[in-house]
Amino acid sequence: MGYTDIEPEDIYKFKSKALVDIRSPEEFEEFHIPGAVNVPLFENEEKKLIGRIYRTEGRDRAEKIGRELALRKVKEIYERLRELKDRLGTVIIYCWRGGMRSKGLCEAMASMGLHLYRLRGGYRAYRRFILRDMVRVLEGVRFIVLTGRTGVGKTKVLRILKAYGFPVIDLEDLAADRGSVFGNV
Repeated sequence: MGYTDIEPEDIYKFKSKALVDIRSPEEFEEFHIPGAVNVPLFENEEKKLIGRIYRTEGRDRAEKIGRELALRKVKEIYERLRELKDRLGTVIIYCWRGGMRSKGLCEAMASMGLHLYRLRGGYRAYRRFILRDMVRVLEGVRFIVLTGRTGVGKTKVLRILKAYGFPVIDLEDLAADRGSVFGNV
């Protein structure tokens, strides 16, 4: 059964899909593909441990520890991915570079009869794709920046525009009102 590698631009060819980020929760929280869910192969501390072992004892030892940690989670991950596949039909797996984590997981799931798609190049390739194509996608799009002093009703105007179907990017809303200008957006 195997798995199928796809390019970042192929993600949007699937109408119904689950984008599954298998990086650690910390990596996922920092950035991920919009709409993705996190099914981590390694928890934050496990990822740090593997990195420490890689730096101090070498690649072979780090890979061995990584395999041991991952094997403990195979059943749980399989069940989660099976549920997503049954519900949405297509499951696309990615990690940071589309390397060892996603390849190993896809091979393991394929051996259990679960066909997945793997994002070739991982999140890094997706990011390059978005940055490269952003100029083309935004060609001819006109942006209007709404400015004004605090308390004059900018947010209310944006909400009204959004209610009428206009595309709106509300930076204050995205920042979840975390103080200073745009929080940590």
